[in-house]
Amino acid sequence: MKASELTGMALNLAVDLAEGWQLVTATDNAGSYPYLMKGDKYKDPKKSRYASSWMHAGPIIEREKISVAYEPSLLYDDSCRWKALFPMSDREHEYGPTPLIAAMRCYVASKLGDEVDVPF
Repeated sequence: MKASELTGMALNLAVDLAEGWQLVTATDNAGSYPYLMKGDKYKDPKKSRYASSWMHAGPIIEREKISVAYEPSLLYDDSCRWKALFPMSDREHEYGPTPLIAAMRCYVASKLGDEVDVPF
């Protein structure tokens, strides 16, 4: 999937992957379920909220120094009104309907490339 089209759970998972988490599948008597692993840490991928929570995405935006700006346009709909980029750099820039979605798309593209393999 294109990083520029990621939303919701797929975007959240892509950010986790960009942060170094690995998606693993566990199987038990109840069936199979995905979880994220990083070293000796584990977490449920459904608990990540980078696309909608400043508490989750804010530290990444600050650490990576991602700039976000509102760009009104008569040519485009609301799905691409916010632009995120790395200032003074030729690194990625992305658009989104919210500042967090634009910033997280930008971050994912910079770490994983324009095409991202996410299972959902």
